[in-house]
Amino acid sequence: MKRIGTHWYKALFAGMILLALGCNGDPCSDTDCGTFGTCSEVSDEALCICDTGYEPDDEGRCEIRSASRYEGTWTATETCVDQNNQTSTQTYSVVITSSSDTTQLTRIFLSNLGNFDCQPNVVGTISRSSLTIAEATYCVEVDNMGNLIDPGVQFSTSTGRLEATNDTLNLSYEAVFEENGVAQSKACEVFLVKE
Repeated sequence: MKRIGTHWYKALFAGMILLALGCNGDPCSDTDCGTFGTCSEVSDEALCICDTGYEPDDEGRCEIRSASRYEGTWTATETCVDQNNQTSTQTYSVVITSSSDTTQLTRIFLSNLGNFDCQPNVVGTISRSSLTIAEATYCVEVDNMGNLIDPGVQFSTSTGRLEATNDTLNLSYEAVFEENGVAQSKACEVFLVKE
């Protein structure tokens, strides 16, 4: 009778080790996180981490520029309470655009927020579905001699939230401004619907 060498057992043992290692391998090896994502192993699971300014698409790949969900024309219905505790409501259009500068992927611009109809646009910063408007003054007017004509509109830090359907945006803001030379202030809730 022919005797089977010990090499056969060694090969079988090596194959079992390779099979076991393959089962417990890197979970990121088969994960496509897209152009703007990086795979990270968390608790033996693959997790895609999107670069700032990007978010996952329906397949989990980081391909969607976050600002693109905000871009477009919106119908704003705004309810405000002024410094005299008077309530007013108005409807107007707001156009939201984003920065073309790749170093400012989270920056968006809101034209006509508050129906003040002035330039430059109000600047917002986004993080997925959250929007923040930093405290700033807009619409300052000076004459050609540098004399102040209009002190502009002072916006306080404001926040908003884009709803999951991507077609409604809720925003709260406070503004201080002059109207006919008299200081005014208002606190507003704005409901925007994408046109």
